[in-house]
Amino acid sequence: GLLSASLEDVGQGPKTGAVSGSGTRCADGARSGPRMTTAIAQTAQRAGYPLRQHPATIGFSRRGHAMDSSNPDLAWDLDSFRNRARATEFVGHFEQTLCVYSGAVEQLCSNYDIYYPEEEGRKLVILPDPTAYHDTFFNIDADSVLETGLYIVPGALLDKKGLYLTNLLKDRTMGPRQIPFEAGTRTIMKKRPAEDPFLPVLVKGDLRELEGKWPVLHLHRIKVSALVTRSALERKDIQDVITAKLETLFKLTR
Repeated sequence: GLLSASLEDVGQGPKTGAVSGSGTRCADGARSGPRMTTAIAQTAQRAGYPLRQHPATIGFSRRGHAMDSSNPDLAWDLDSFRNRARATEFVGHFEQTLCVYSGAVEQLCSNYDIYYPEEEGRKLVILPDPTAYHDTFFNIDADSVLETGLYIVPGALLDKKGLYLTNLLKDRTMGPRQIPFEAGTRTIMKKRPAEDPFLPVLVKGDLRELEGKWPVLHLHRIKVSALVTRSALERKDIQDVITAKLETLFKLTR
């Protein structure tokens, strides 16, 4: 079953580079957020994006520097989505609750804004806050970021409320079991060994479409024990940030 077999192998599959498909990941539900600051607007202009703001932001203070706004991992195509409106709405759940990893620069970002270029909703751009120099973790080796094979799906797909956790079969249909997101995730967290906790993050390509109309979000995870170049304190810092975000997501989706 989902919580006995496949979830025991969370993160044992292909690494980040094996991800296929276009997209973005994250959420659902509009929330009011901060105004686009002059600094962020300037960053967007330098990146070549005529942007309109999406009402969301994330904030956790940690050591580091802002990601390069021209990073290709931060521009997610929505062109292949038949229902782009539903996909962008789904993104709202996760903007304040999951970190984004970029393999191109080996950085994990926890403080960013999401914007949509004026291209008929065909692209989503993640802009790290240029004024927040302590919200990015550096030198996160791509080998430490693993696919889980787990997907967050909207309850509406199942004629239910909230979010659910499932896996997909080889024919890209849902597996036989879907579990409420918080309950399923907490079960995984309990089963993971202390030295290898379940720490979900997002990677470009994780937002996908099921049945040509339903957005689903694949999860990657950080394997902190593989961060051999980072100190124990830094690994603990990364774990604390990701876990805190996950707890926030639980609260927002209850």
